[in-house]
Amino acid sequence: MSTRPRALSRRARRGSSALVAILATVTLAACSGTGSPETDTETAAPVAEVTTEAETTEPSPTPSPTPTPTPTPELPESPLVRELELNCSGEESDSRVEFSTLEEAWAAEPSAHTFCTIYSEMTVLLDAEREALNVAYGAGGDSLDIMYSMCAETMLGNAGRYGPKPLNDVQRQETEGALTLCPEHPDAEAVRDLMSKAVADDELRAEGKTFHSGTYLVGEEVQPGTYISESTSGEPFSGCYWELTDESGEAIDNFFSTSALRVELTVTSSAYSLTVDGCGEFRPAE
Repeated sequence: MSTRPRALSRRARRGSSALVAILATVTLAACSGTGSPETDTETAAPVAEVTTEAETTEPSPTPSPTPTPTPTPELPESPLVRELELNCSGEESDSRVEFSTLEEAWAAEPSAHTFCTIYSEMTVLLDAEREALNVAYGAGGDSLDIMYSMCAETMLGNAGRYGPKPLNDVQRQETEGALTLCPEHPDAEAVRDLMSKAVADDELRAEGKTFHSGTYLVGEEVQPGTYISESTSGEPFSGCYWELTDESGEAIDNFFSTSALRVELTVTSSAYSLTVDGCGEFRPAE
């Protein structure tokens, strides 16, 4: 009697199938050369690290913009042709006249520019301008405004700005500076004559031999002698008075006129003081 093989149970069949799957997986892994994660980590060749140029190259600094140089103003050939803003007027007129150079002002009628104002700014100076500043103000001088205004004016300002002639040291220095700045001025020679006269007057004044309105001690502030005053305007003195007194204040001699063009005064050595009013400038009689 033959024996029939026993069929495998369901549990046994499941175990067999699992074993077959495991053996198949091991076989495939061996054939493909891959192993467990631990084996891969130990045996795998190091992978070269790839970097891009952007990651390794530092950016070049942005160059600073090159500043545009400020152009140097073109210097004129001389002060005569320097471009200026001159605003001038006459002695007897309120109207204003504008000139752009000294030469332009000099070509106008003298009565049109007896007083001028300048509105120009000069940053780069000519040698002649620096020399004029030094003559007028010394090493610290930095403004040419007054001297350029004088150079534009009739008689370099001495017809109106300073009266008939410069009276003090500052005015004379400025006039000398203006003559240095514009020696070609049409009235330069006449102004130089005024300057010489002013120096001579200073010497006479120091000696007590020229005087205006005021009270003076005879022998100290005014010297005995004969003096003459003449009207420089062509109009008579409207109220000229002079008086000599003794030490007690009593009048020795006096004079009064409302129509004199020329006044003569003799200061005696016996007088104590002299008072003068409204008679102009007395100078020694020649």
